[in-house]
Amino acid sequence: ISGYIGLIKPRDEFYDYFIKTYTIDPKECILIDDQDVNIKCGRKHGISGVLLKGTNFKAVRKELVRLGALPEKKLNKK
Repeated sequence: ISGYIGLIKPRDEFYDYFIKTYTIDPKECILIDDQDVNIKCGRKHGISGVLLKGTNFKAVRKELVRLGALPEKKLNKK
């Protein structure tokens, strides 16, 4: 996407582009990224962020549940 729009994270213009182009409410967005600097810049624009550390997708899922973006996993009791 960066090559297409000519903007890269963590530049402010990158976040402004998506907010304006897609008329999104930053409060309803969550950025998942592997670089803390990108998360911090997103937060500056009102976007929640989840830092992906390596391949720790369980931690990302846990944070998305905490943020209310995913339901809690229910265990099947047999």
